[in-house]
Amino acid sequence: MKKNILLITVDALRGNRIGHLGYNKNITPNLDRISKKGFSFTNAFTNAPYTTPAISSLLTSTLPLIPDNYLPFGKNRLSFAKILKDKGYFNIGIHSNPWFSVYDVDEGFDIFIDMINNDNSEKKMGANISFLKNLKSKLKVKNRINKIDELLGNRIKRLYRCWRHFDSLSNNKRDFPYEMGGKLNKKIMEIIDEDKNKSPKFIWAHYMDVHTPYIPYNKKQEIKVKTLVKNVLYSYLNPHYSSKEMEKKLFGYLYDISVQYIDNKIGELYDWLSETGRLDNFIIIITSDHGDELGEHGNYGHVGGTRTVKFYEELLKIPMIIIDPSQKKRPDLNCLKSLVDIGPTILDLLEISKPESYMGQSVFNIRKDNDFIISQGLKSETVGKNHQGDMDDAIDCIRTEKYKLIRERDGVNVELYNLENDPNENENLVYEFKLRKKLEKKLNTYLRNWKTTIEKNTLEEKMRDFYFLHNI
Repeated sequence: MKKNILLITVDALRGNRIGHLGYNKNITPNLDRISKKGFSFTNAFTNAPYTTPAISSLLTSTLPLIPDNYLPFGKNRLSFAKILKDKGYFNIGIHSNPWFSVYDVDEGFDIFIDMINNDNSEKKMGANISFLKNLKSKLKVKNRINKIDELLGNRIKRLYRCWRHFDSLSNNKRDFPYEMGGKLNKKIMEIIDEDKNKSPKFIWAHYMDVHTPYIPYNKKQEIKVKTLVKNVLYSYLNPHYSSKEMEKKLFGYLYDISVQYIDNKIGELYDWLSETGRLDNFIIIITSDHGDELGEHGNYGHVGGTRTVKFYEELLKIPMIIIDPSQKKRPDLNCLKSLVDIGPTILDLLEISKPESYMGQSVFNIRKDNDFIISQGLKSETVGKNHQGDMDDAIDCIRTEKYKLIRERDGVNVELYNLENDPNENENLVYEFKLRKKLEKKLNTYLRNWKTTIEKNTLEEKMRDFYFLHNI
């Protein structure tokens, strides 16, 4: 009997906020205990520091800029959901992320449930045009304000960020821009309980509870947040207080209570599977699309500042937990892993061959190229169906166990860090040319080889289609 698969992704969940991965506050007791049932990888990273390209890497085992020049689900990107569907799996996705309904994230799914739009009966397809139009107009206004704010040291942005929490709590406007994890759990349980289809299931649940804005979930938390917000606002007026340090305390607390909430919901779902006797028939994978910055490099969230996209550890390091009760192999838990490895791992556990286009490897295989991770993104993008951008705005990041190189392709900015001596990435070693050249060569060789491989595979596929159509 084929096993069911439950893939849990938590939007914006940092790896270093998990207890067993080194955090000193007990906010993830459920993830900590669940991790002991399987394998938790200590050096797992995303291939992009924001959602759309990261999810593309996860589902298609390809880097964001290879192939198709940054089309998240372009013609040469094969989702492992499609492979599972061809092997007899019934695929269900559930989420409340507005971007998922704009792009083709639902390819290969039989049911794709958008909890925001309450599209729970059938697969959601196509672009949400009104969402895009509203976003475009907001971005124009936001860009104008940002230009003024940069001259003022980002003071407007910082004040607004804190004030909206105070205003929301003071007026009891606890408006969540997404559906809470508890409701996603309820829907998942309903789907599993009511299932009369004997096909094996692939269920992908994407939780938004750790994404900005971080909103308290009970009165006790609200009282503390109000106090912290008042302290921040007061610090702007009093030169004896550090407003930046006060902001870090506020958003650090808000982030932690969001993590604590989703940890509780994941524990709730896991325990329900166990109590109903279903756990042994599930392969469970828990991970994140990216992390969030909490003031470490001057900003909060995962976009913003003078450069839209950043590649620091707080954004790239993520949790990755894999549980398969029948698995006898023991992987290297400290080896570098990334989101492109998720698809190949699932296929490996199900004894399905991975496509040649997949850039990742199963975490249970010994890799020859596992000494570095590549992450990519664009400084700016065109908001539209294909989420396109100027490739001159591309940023590549290569990370080894000891070093990290961040390179903008237009040559404007290059950053180089020794992660062993400088884990907070404060000292840019860009003028260490020998080391920089070595990392750039490794990066360029890898990208060039994969581009050639994928172009060759695409050509062979077109030739096979041609011969088939013409009965040659």
